[in-house]
Amino acid sequence: MRIHSDILTTLDIYDAVNGLPGVYVDVTEHGSRTHAAAFEVSLEGNGYAKNTGKYGADSYVNGATWDEWGVFLARLFDADPNARCGSAKYPTYRDGYDFHAQTNDRFIDLEMPADTHKQHTFRWTGVPGSSGQKCVKCSAMRIWSY
Repeated sequence: MRIHSDILTTLDIYDAVNGLPGVYVDVTEHGSRTHAAAFEVSLEGNGYAKNTGKYGADSYVNGATWDEWGVFLARLFDADPNARCGSAKYPTYRDGYDFHAQTNDRFIDLEMPADTHKQHTFRWTGVPGSSGQKCVKCSAMRIWSY
């Protein structure tokens, strides 16, 4: 995941995983056309085998769960509400407000949710005109903003 920021440092990226058991971060700093710096971030955690995108799944390294990524990103957005995740032109999250809106404020308290589990199964909410999905096992939601 690429994170663009005018405020964050590499140390802030490492600090964002503090207190998350079994979660480790790998980060490299890059230039950014829209912000002071960009960081390429990869998380290892308590999820399933990590797919590097180059060689397929690595059976020795587990990726972070959706909730682990959520807490990590919430902490970064707490430090820099104007950070951008994803590509600069087509971001996954435009800023902290967009992140919390898309995750239905699940990570607003910067801690792991009580009903977290290894893999969410999201289904459409069934509400006409809705652009959201809810996990079938817990309270996690994904809401698209346009």
